[in-house]
Amino acid sequence: MKEGMPTKENGHTAFDIIRSQGVLHTFPPNIEIFRQEHVTGGVYLLEEGRVKMARTEYCGNEIVIEIAEPVQILGITSVLSRTPAAVTATTLTTCSAISLNTRMFLTLVEQEPDLTKSLLRLVSEYSCQQVIRHAWLGAASSRQRLASLLLSYISPCIPHSNGKIKIHIPLKKTDIAGLLAVRPEQLSRLLAGLARNKVIEQERGWIIITNLEKLLQEAGGEL
Repeated sequence: MKEGMPTKENGHTAFDIIRSQGVLHTFPPNIEIFRQEHVTGGVYLLEEGRVKMARTEYCGNEIVIEIAEPVQILGITSVLSRTPAAVTATTLTTCSAISLNTRMFLTLVEQEPDLTKSLLRLVSEYSCQQVIRHAWLGAASSRQRLASLLLSYISPCIPHSNGKIKIHIPLKKTDIAGLLAVRPEQLSRLLAGLARNKVIEQERGWIIITNLEKLLQEAGGEL
């Protein structure tokens, strides 16, 4: 299930302003952009790559809330509410992001009505998407959720060999299980089931999709 955000509003976007005023950064994999319960220092417009947004509870268990993808603004709720970050943002791949420090961002929010309108729409749509996502997690079967996750990692730039698609999900099995709202052992059974049905193969950390049509059927036709 893919999530998106609006890119235009009244001809003036939050993305445009961050790009024109911010600083471009390149982060290697496994770098914390900001940490839970700490002040973020600003907002980050993710232009390339994937970022794990996770929260650690008092018992020490880490829960993956979502995988952020372009184009999302990270840290926006913390900055707007002037509260510490509710999650830790960790790069899964090499990422490009444009940062805008808190003081400048809040000044622009006060001075630019179009920015305020754009941000209101972004935050509102994101909230709606989260409601839809949680409802989908409750309604879809675990097989559908796994199939949809695998489909989300298919990219046009991934080379296909003999009708097979090789994908790599840069997450631990426990993280993937958390995203799908299943236990790690159940995830292992689900993957084994797809392999028995000749939908996928597993090879040294890679997943090879051998039958895309069947995988689409498993996901309920979602791409």
